[in-house]
Amino acid sequence: MMFLSSKKGVKKLFDVLGIGCNSIDLLCLLDGSPVEDETIEVPSIEMQGGGNVGTALVAVSRLGGKAGYYWAVGDDEYKDRVLSEFNEYGVDTRFVTVKKGKNPIAVILINRQASTRTIFYTKNDITVLSPEELEESVLKVGKILLIDFFHPKTSLAVSRIAKREGISVVVDAEKVVGCSEEIMGNSDYVISSKSFAQEFCGSDEGVEDRKLLDMFVQKIRAPFVCITLGKKGGLPA
Repeated sequence: MMFLSSKKGVKKLFDVLGIGCNSIDLLCLLDGSPVEDETIEVPSIEMQGGGNVGTALVAVSRLGGKAGYYWAVGDDEYKDRVLSEFNEYGVDTRFVTVKKGKNPIAVILINRQASTRTIFYTKNDITVLSPEELEESVLKVGKILLIDFFHPKTSLAVSRIAKREGISVVVDAEKVVGCSEEIMGNSDYVISSKSFAQEFCGSDEGVEDRKLLDMFVQKIRAPFVCITLGKKGGLPA
């Protein structure tokens, strides 16, 4: 597995260092859409580790890369599960900080017939890693930094440092925030949901996928841009 590198002179511990959301996901499999105000028996309900950055880091590790996680984990009843699942899949957690608070939980309804999913989540009382808590020396141990918009201020601070240090940045963009444009301007690889690209470009829902991608590329001008399209896969520039 090949990765880009950054400036020489700093020992690189990881191919990818992830900074952002991990969560406890409750996955509910459905054979259709849920019906309001009814009790529904479903084929399966599973608890798994999730989150944009958490899931991606596990994928990196399973593909043979060295992955590290730099974030805060809450000290609630899920703390040990979060850390043990990362370690089980080979994701290094030496730079994780355990703080008082909750870990993110998401309820995900998966419609197997339509190949769609609906996600419910909350950010109330969860732990985060603030910009003031960042250690620049840690940010430099990854060849690539992976970020999301889960805590925008931290992602912005990380992207600025990475750009200054010549470290490649991958951003997973799902929801437009106030500093989205600057974060993406500091990024080398932008992976965006279709809904994010539509909102960011101010386009209507009926715009053709390729046209939307062209508009998105012109606005952010990152070296690599891709829009994800659900069950249709992804559309790279």
